[in-house]
Amino acid sequence: MTISPPLSLRVPQKKALLIAVRYGQLRDWNLELPATHRDPITTRNLLQDVYGWKSEDITILMDDGKHRDPTRDNIIQAMKELVMDAQSGDHFVFMFSGHGGQVADLDNDEDDGFDEVIWPSDIQLDQIDLTYQKNCILDDEIKKILVASLPAESRLVMLFDCCHSGTIADLAFRNGDECPQSPDTARPAGRLLGNRNGPPQNYTITTTVQQDYTEEVDIMYSSMSNMENKSKTITVNKPVQPYVTSWSACKDNQLTLESDDGCFIAAFARALRANPNQTHSEMLWSVTREMELITQEANATCGLGFTPARPQLGSLQKVDEIYPHPLVL
Repeated sequence: MTISPPLSLRVPQKKALLIAVRYGQLRDWNLELPATHRDPITTRNLLQDVYGWKSEDITILMDDGKHRDPTRDNIIQAMKELVMDAQSGDHFVFMFSGHGGQVADLDNDEDDGFDEVIWPSDIQLDQIDLTYQKNCILDDEIKKILVASLPAESRLVMLFDCCHSGTIADLAFRNGDECPQSPDTARPAGRLLGNRNGPPQNYTITTTVQQDYTEEVDIMYSSMSNMENKSKTITVNKPVQPYVTSWSACKDNQLTLESDDGCFIAAFARALRANPNQTHSEMLWSVTREMELITQEANATCGLGFTPARPQLGSLQKVDEIYPHPLVL
């Protein structure tokens, strides 16, 4: 009898694309961002030191003369390469540090009438009208390339340290003005199920989530006639999709600050080095508090009156559903 060898199992891949643009050609416009070049290094070191990533799995684009230049064409190509041949179980990280902007929405898919954009190194601006932003990369393109092609049960975490970045990945849900005021507290075990009139009397319903998108609902109830305890289980299968989140420095209508060591990315990395096992809610609170402190310090030092940026957590799932789950890099 011939015994066939076991089928080889594909090891899930981990790939990161880290982009920073300094815009040296925009120095005369007072739009150069000297500290952005720190952010890919900060993120790379975080991935390697804390989460065990290999250097060969991390690609960096920077306009520093040493790395591939982050032009529009190069960024688009690198984004495609990042998720090329993606399969279930793969894990991707995308980071952009630079200028973000807004342009008129031409396909009517934005509530505020504007598409959010990121600026590559070959951005072209009109000297009079800065709303003219040729060569920018639209949020629609980011979503189409990085999100739409991902298979079920793959994972993508996106980081955006730029202005007007709240919905830069066009994910369905975000926290908006909501921010957990403390680390995770006890949450209700589940939610009520039933018709428009609510659940039948004498039913107590709890839910437990299996993996990401399958809910197993245990319904415990008592018969009023004989008071016997009975139970049954209903399994509700939801469409399986990739697990995608985005972390942005501010809301769409806000600006964010730059400091000597970076700002949002630096705060993000410091929070995870202090506690690599934070949940999404803990992490959102950490970076929100950090951004408030940075803004207060800048206002006190420079006599400015900036309103603290409100970091945004975007997701394909409702954010309150992912709050209790750990952030995985």
